[in-house]
Amino acid sequence: TLGLTFEELTYDRAVMALASTPPYHNHIGGPHAGAMFTLAESASGALIFANFGDIPEVVTPLAVEATIRYLKVAMGTVTATATMPTSRDEIMATLSEGRRPEFTIEVELSTGLGDERVVTGVMSVLWTLTALAPIAMASARLRSPKTSRIRSMLLSSESRFRFVQADSGISSRRNSG
Repeated sequence: TLGLTFEELTYDRAVMALASTPPYHNHIGGPHAGAMFTLAESASGALIFANFGDIPEVVTPLAVEATIRYLKVAMGTVTATATMPTSRDEIMATLSEGRRPEFTIEVELSTGLGDERVVTGVMSVLWTLTALAPIAMASARLRSPKTSRIRSMLLSSESRFRFVQADSGISSRRNSG
């Protein structure tokens, strides 16, 4: 497992971290590019979940494309901060007009804190939503309490999620501590 941790998850941003772990280091001692890609894409997906996880019977989010630029050598713990420039309301309005929305999640990868913070990479993930049911159903379920409870659980000090590679793709498993 990569041991990715959630630091923050709101409707506006998702922050996840990848601790410096030798099995995931590259030949120069920093995190492998593939681990950083997984971290950034996972933060993107967490933000999608925060915004659309309350209506799984109405829409299916799908990643269409992801591009990443590695700007500087990363050393130590890497943090991914994902933001969604387009509002959920705009995306749902496009869908309610019968059009398939495409929108980006921007992710910044960095190391260090405060004055020591260094941006080491950026990722842009293009997402779309596929309508599964009439969009009118979605308006009645906007920001459901269920999604708020799940988001609170993800961020609580009692639980962390570790992502594991399974035969069918990435899955999550609760990990105490």
